[in-house]
Amino acid sequence: MRVIVDMDGVLSDWRKGVLTEFKKKGFTLLPPTHWTSRRIEKWVLPVEERAAAEVVNELMLRPGFWESLELIPGAGEYFTRLHCLLRTDLYIGTVPWWSSPSCAHEKVEWVMKHFCFFDVYKHLIMGHPKWMLDADLLIDDSAEQIIPWAATGRSAIVVDYQYNQAVRENNRRIFRALSWEEIFKIVGDLYRDEQERKV
Repeated sequence: MRVIVDMDGVLSDWRKGVLTEFKKKGFTLLPPTHWTSRRIEKWVLPVEERAAAEVVNELMLRPGFWESLELIPGAGEYFTRLHCLLRTDLYIGTVPWWSSPSCAHEKVEWVMKHFCFFDVYKHLIMGHPKWMLDADLLIDDSAEQIIPWAATGRSAIVVDYQYNQAVRENNRRIFRALSWEEIFKIVGDLYRDEQERKV
């Protein structure tokens, strides 16, 4: 079973980096129940959106931003366990901020820093759209990636956030996970099912 894991919002906590900057700039954050757009600048008061969008763009272009991101809680342990389970069938798929001259390089450095066992030269894929990639399972937080992926008949795990509630779970195709522990359990169940079918 070949698995692709998204980076931003699944492995790396880019939102925390942006929200920290918003707080430094004095923006007023809306309650998390209002974070229904993936565009993070919409998580502030409407009168502050334009200024927030400028901050987001500046951050995405700032050298060192992508490499400095923290791991999502549980990602270190459970991604390592996924690697032990799947070995050569585990990939990271990410879409760089194309206007940033350093983003792609920093993403490579970030993976090497946090997952020194992971072969970035063979298993880190940068590009869009992910539904075109050859794999059995996608783990992502973006409805724009999950919905077309699942439409091809392949399984997907949507990492639960307020902004991706439009993605609906369905029987054996789309699963929703609240944590990396849940992600690992779902992948383990799918992996065992596949192994049993091979027998």
